[in-house]
Amino acid sequence: MSTRERAYSIFDCLTDEQLEGFILMFGKIVDNNNKLNEETSAAIEESERMLADPATQKYDVEDALRELKK
Repeated sequence: MSTRERAYSIFDCLTDEQLEGFILMFGKIVDNNNKLNEETSAAIEESERMLADPATQKYDVEDALRELKK
């Protein structure tokens, strides 16, 4: 099953109220043409650059939490 098919199967189980909440939460990442907005696109590009850069510090969740506590 593809990711899209899995998403549709989840959507089919949601109530109208839950779907409205989903749209409110995630509708902000796309523009009126159903394309990612500039801020989301820029964030994705930045994360891809960071992942490709071997000098970028990478953390697992536990390391990140420890670092935040410092």
